[in-house]
Order: sequence, then structure tokens, then C-alpha cells
Amino acid sequence: MLAAAAPNAGQPDAAHLIATQLSAGYKQRGNALFAEGRLQEAADCFSQALAAWPANAAAQFNMGLVRREQRRPDDAAAAFRAAFAADSAMADAMHLLGDVQFEQGQPLQALGSYEAALAVDDTLADVHNNMGLVLHALGRCGAALYAFDRALALAAPLQQGDDARSEAGVHSNRALALAALRRHDDAHATFARALQIDAQHVAAHNGLGLLHATQDEHAQALACFDRVLALDPGHVDALGNRATALALLQRREDALEALRQLHAIAPDADYVAGRLLDAKMHACEWDGREALIAQLAQAMRAGRRAVHPFT
Repeated sequence: MLAAAAPNAGQPDAAHLIATQLSAGYKQRGNALFAEGRLQEAADCFSQALAAWPANAAAQFNMGLVRREQRRPDDAAAAFRAAFAADSAMADAMHLLGDVQFEQGQPLQALGSYEAALAVDDTLADVHNNMGLVLHALGRCGAALYAFDRALALAAPLQQGDDARSEAGVHSNRALALAALRRHDDAHATFARALQIDAQHVAAHNGLGLLHATQDEHAQALACFDRVLALDPGHVDALGNRATALALLQRREDALEALRQLHAIAPDADYVAGRLLDAKMHACEWDGREALIAQLAQAMRAGRRAVHPFT
């Protein structure tokens, strides 16, 4: 998704031409380094490109890609904003800015960025899908459903694969919105469509399990979560969901074992330590209690979600 430099409008003077050519050279070198995974060297090249020509939108955009790979979301967001300021036709800059904002827990800001991207190009299926995810997170499930339908109408550009942007992923996202609207039959049919497209789509199996759980069909839910874990043994959500289903089926020893597995994989995930401590106490299993209590106290002091319903 690396950006190419836009042609310069009009007739540049000699100094400007030299600057833009120098900037383009640094950018090309940065692109090559980025492709090799040499992120900081790539960032240095993009910085030199921007020093030579600050209006190089492609270099700003590519800097954003590097900063995102480096897990520096604030710097990535600043670079994507600068890219769009330099080139207001660069819809991808606002698309990725929205992605960064949503990942950082800023859904309203992400929604605004996606709207700006679609104002430039309304045919971007990924952006419609991501907007649907944001709208669902904001509780606007009817609007989310419309966004997913728009993404599917533009299905040709969608990626393939086991993620939320594939065609199966959009159907899975749509099914979750339908479930939130209590349109359970439609949700079942839509999950079936997702799994028809990709029988190994992890998110669709997990979502279908959650749908069964909301309908008190815990054996069916458990079967879905087991299918997820057969495909992805370390799937954190499915391990937690499986433990819940087992407990509701009165299989408490199995639920405790599932929580042990989850805690071993993701000890700091939301509520995991609290759930494990609760299950161990119900089983009158006291080994390791003090360590879990200390972990919970530390998590609560840090403001993390540790125990239902206190945080």
C-alpha cells in the first residue's frame, strides 16, 4: 500500500525541481527499506524526503505506515493527517487514520476519518466495512448494517482471508449487527453465508457461537467455540467463551481447565484473572490464590478491567 508521489502541477522553478527530485529519491529508498522490514532506516529516509520537500504527500503517507508498524500510533496518525493535508485526494490516508483511531479506542474520531475518506472515494469497500465496525461499536447497529451492505455491494475489491476485511468477514460482521438487532434468524443465515464462503473463518464460527449463547443454546455454542480452537488453539476470545459455555452446562471442572488455559496464554486479558480466581474458589482449589489476588490488585490499581462488576 506504499504511495507514489503525485505529479507536480504547473511549471516548477529549478530549485523546486531539485528539491522534489531529491525528495523522491529519498522516498524510493525508504520504500525499499520498508519492504525489507528495516523500519527505522525507512523512517530516516522518509524524514529526509520531507526535509527536502515537506509537501511530499506520498512520503508522509509512507511514514505513517512505518510508524504504525513500529507501534507508534500517535506518530502514525500525525503522518496520515499530514499526507491528507498535502493531498486532499488521498483517501487512503484518512482510511488508515480511521483505523489507527479505532484501534486506539477513539470511535467517533475514526468515524469522521472514514467519512472523509468516502467523501473522496465512495467505492472503497474496506472503508465501508470499517465504518460498519465503528458504528456497531457505537451501538448504531442499523447504520452499521447499511455500511456492511454497501461493502458487500462493492465485494470485488474486498480482500480474501481470515480477517474482518474479507468477504466472509464482512458477512460475519453483518451477522453480528443483525444479532444485536435481535434479528436472530437473519443472523444465523448470514453466518451460514460467511461459512459457505470460507468454512474455516474463525470469526464467523466464534460469532455464531455467541449467537447460540444469546439464545441459551449452550451446547451448540460450545461446538462453535471448539471449532474455533481447532483452527486457532490460542484464540483468546474463544477460550473465554468456551469456559462460559462449559460453566453454563454445569461442566465446572472443564470450565476451570479452560480458564487455566486462557490465563496461561493471556494473563492480562480483561477479567481473566478474576474469572479464574472465582472458578478456583468455587472448586475449593486454593493453590495459587495469593498470586491471583496480587495480580488482581495490581490490575485494579492500574485501572485495568480485572473483576466483574467492580471495574
